[in-house]
Amino acid sequence: MKIFLDTNFLIYCIQQKIPFIEQIEEKIHEKYELIVLDKVMNELEMIKSRSNIKEKQAAKLALDLIKSSKNFKIIRGEGKNADDSLVEFDYKDVVIASLDRELRKRFKNACFLTIKRKKYLDFI
Repeated sequence: MKIFLDTNFLIYCIQQKIPFIEQIEEKIHEKYELIVLDKVMNELEMIKSRSNIKEKQAAKLALDLIKSSKNFKIIRGEGKNADDSLVEFDYKDVVIASLDRELRKRFKNACFLTIKRKKYLDFI
């Protein structure tokens, strides 16, 4: 199973100190990969360079975590942005971790991992 982590999901988890890796391990009882698209890395770099101080810090921490941990796999997407790049992937055995409602509307048949009650991961 591949779990694609979206920019807004990573930023929110870092800002709210949600232990998302541990919660994913508790929820998914099969082998999985945490996937970060290169477009998400680009978005985090942009946030790190021009957003408010809290978002800058969260983006920096997210980048550091992704780059330093063996838990994450960075892959190249062909779309012009992270959302468009998701179109390339087969939705069987794929979970999209995102807080973006528009993205959920766009990919109605995909399984989403989101945050409930501001601190718990849940599937929708």
